[in-house]
Amino acid sequence: MLIDTCGLLRLVFGTLSDEAKALLDSDPDPLICPVSYYEIGFKNAIGKLELPIAAEDLRGRVLESYFFREVAVDGEITSKAATLPIHHRDPFDRILIATALRENVAVLTDDRRFADYGVNVVPC
Repeated sequence: MLIDTCGLLRLVFGTLSDEAKALLDSDPDPLICPVSYYEIGFKNAIGKLELPIAAEDLRGRVLESYFFREVAVDGEITSKAATLPIHHRDPFDRILIATALRENVAVLTDDRRFADYGVNVVPC
């Protein structure tokens, strides 16, 4: 399973549902895309998001506490994201969708539009 940015924020803020936590805990290889750190840090920098920890400390804390495997954003993923149908315009989410499609995994998200791309959505 791949956790998207809103799922990661819910995990960090302690508002992830018990069902989502149980699924995440039972996943032997939970994935995270580094673009989520960028999106969170950027939103924090422009004042759209207040974090309980410094944005630059987020990645270390997340990897230390939750044992995600980072999936590298490479040319295959960015090319796929650029050519996806325009069901979703958020560039960060399009990269996450392309990552999930390549890795053939579900996405932990509250964004139901991911399903428009054939991605299995697990609610946060």
